[in-house]
Amino acid sequence: MGLDMRYLVITLVAVFLALGLGMLAGGAVMGEGGLAGRHDALVAHLEAEFERLRSESRRQRVEAETLRAELEDARRALAAVIPAAVAGRLRGQRVAIVCTAAADPPGELTGVLEAAGAELVAFICVSVDLEPEVLARRVAEALASSDRPPATLADAIAEALSVPEQFGLLEHLAQAGLMRLAGGRSVRPTAVLVLGGTGSGARTTSTDLDLPLATRLREAGLHVVWAAAGGDADPCLENIPCTRRLGDPTGMVSLVYLLAGEADPLLDHHGAGGKGS
Repeated sequence: MGLDMRYLVITLVAVFLALGLGMLAGGAVMGEGGLAGRHDALVAHLEAEFERLRSESRRQRVEAETLRAELEDARRALAAVIPAAVAGRLRGQRVAIVCTAAADPPGELTGVLEAAGAELVAFICVSVDLEPEVLARRVAEALASSDRPPATLADAIAEALSVPEQFGLLEHLAQAGLMRLAGGRSVRPTAVLVLGGTGSGARTTSTDLDLPLATRLREAGLHVVWAAAGGDADPCLENIPCTRRLGDPTGMVSLVYLLAGEADPLLDHHGAGGKGS
């Protein structure tokens, strides 16, 4: 019992001694203005750092706006010279456009092709918001009444474009809601532009449709060019001339040269080996 009481007394004394020393030390620090001074210094440092970051943010925002304005000026300047750069390059060419991307094609595309002298014979926009299996089944159902229904959507499009008498296949698919068909004429094009890339919301990818479509079109003797409609990062198709910068004025110039079967002056295409930049 005596030992326990002594232990308790010693513990209490130690506790109060520690409290006393802490109070003395704190008083000394406060008395010397140490803690208060450090607090004020820290606040001042944080305020200065915040102001520096705010100034830096303002500077970068001004620079970004300046660069954006310069880029827009450059784009407008490039767009202004496109007609001169492509004038007559596609004279006598009949071009069909097949859009297999969820993204809409650039609004100036048809104007550029017309400025180059091309005759647009068909614009086909395939519905790519369906799973490949569902799309294949609906295509088969839509073409079941044909005398010789094509096996796949790529077969149907290639046959309809290469054989004018089979153009009605596209009308069947359009009536079934599987594509939009504009300016369709039963005439064989000299070149076909495939606007591909998965884009946002697409379930049918470039591998599902673009590659087999381009292959069938080439087998039918048509000149094929592939372009990323939404400027996405999908790789170009093997051995198919392509450009990934369709939304850029220079990409439009490249596209016209590729459709004409000429070398891309801006080198943004598949070379002889089919590899793009």
